[in-house]
Amino acid sequence: MKSTLFLILTLLLISCQKQQSEDKIITGYIEEELRLIASPQSGWIIESDIVEGNRIQPGQLLFRLDNENQVNEVKILEKNLEAAKAGITDLQKGVRPDELKSIKAQLQEAQSRFELAKNELVRAEKLFKKGLLDESKLDTAKSNKDVIAAQIKSLQSKLNLAQLGARPDQIIQAQAQAESIVSQLSIAKYNLSQRDVYSSVSGVVKEVLYHKGEYVQSTSIVLKVQLPDMNKVRFYIPQSELVNVSLNQKISVSADGMSQPVEARVSYISESAEFTPPVIYSNESRDKLVFLVEARLSADSSLHAGLPVDIKL
Repeated sequence: MKSTLFLILTLLLISCQKQQSEDKIITGYIEEELRLIASPQSGWIIESDIVEGNRIQPGQLLFRLDNENQVNEVKILEKNLEAAKAGITDLQKGVRPDELKSIKAQLQEAQSRFELAKNELVRAEKLFKKGLLDESKLDTAKSNKDVIAAQIKSLQSKLNLAQLGARPDQIIQAQAQAESIVSQLSIAKYNLSQRDVYSSVSGVVKEVLYHKGEYVQSTSIVLKVQLPDMNKVRFYIPQSELVNVSLNQKISVSADGMSQPVEARVSYISESAEFTPPVIYSNESRDKLVFLVEARLSADSSLHAGLPVDIKL
């Protein structure tokens, strides 16, 4: 009789312990998923109609920085590039037609003067032989002919060079300068585009840290946006419970006032232990090393950020 009673008590105790283990509840809390939208550059905010509570969509303008300097820089570089391209075209074609025409006219005029100077020298030589002309005047006639001949040679070289166009190294140098301007223009256009900040996500604006008329530094957070249906539950477990938790595992989450628990999937398990954080601190859990676990709630969950919840593994 005693042995039978002892066996019954033992079975009841084991059953209770198993039930307690199966029904073990872990305390956690709901955390919202935020995106921090920063300013890519420094500047004055000249346009922003966003306020807390606004719903935003991808492609929506969030705020605009002053852009006068960036616009001017793009305009200057565009003009410089246009001039550089025109310069390359001129070098490849050679001298412009009107300039070429002018050189030819100068050459023809010099050739005419050379014929006159040559005839004048012949006449001077005849007069000198007859003793009717001083030697100095003969020398002047010779010098005049030589000067004009040198002018003709110079103009002919100038004409030949003009008809050939620029040297290859000049064209290569001009092309390199144009490519450098193209690179500068690309950077300038990118910098201009960064003055307008658009949303890349859908969500609700939770906080606006800078407003229209304020100066913001580069990389400073301007808006905090809560992503829709992206809340997660965070809780901590002791090392002994790690074996019972795995990634993508389904867990049950409940809170006061809920008629039915909601489902979540484990999305993160910390690899390092830490002391029990104050948010779940209690006499039972103090001085214990625990591991952080995060689980993604289902999209239709109505649990709000900051709400304490109970988790059942």
